[in-house]
Amino acid sequence: MPSGDTVVVYGRDNCGYTRRTLASLRASNVPVTYVDIDYPDASGFFHDKFDGTSLAGERGYALPVVEVAGRASMRPDPEIVARQFRRRR
Repeated sequence: MPSGDTVVVYGRDNCGYTRRTLASLRASNVPVTYVDIDYPDASGFFHDKFDGTSLAGERGYALPVVEVAGRASMRPDPEIVARQFRRRR
């Protein structure tokens, strides 16, 4: 599904953190693949990928989950994500 040539942002359209992260990354000219996990196929992909990892807490996932070069984190600082993406190679 997502490519290593972009930052992958898993979130929901109605999530303020997701919207702010996307806006910040795009303003920094970071290529983004957005996966809206409200869609069943995307939700299934997301849960297959991340359930059973250390990302989910007792209350689930803190969105957005952001993936840079195969490394995922919950609700990261977009500036740090942009730096990680630029250094990924």
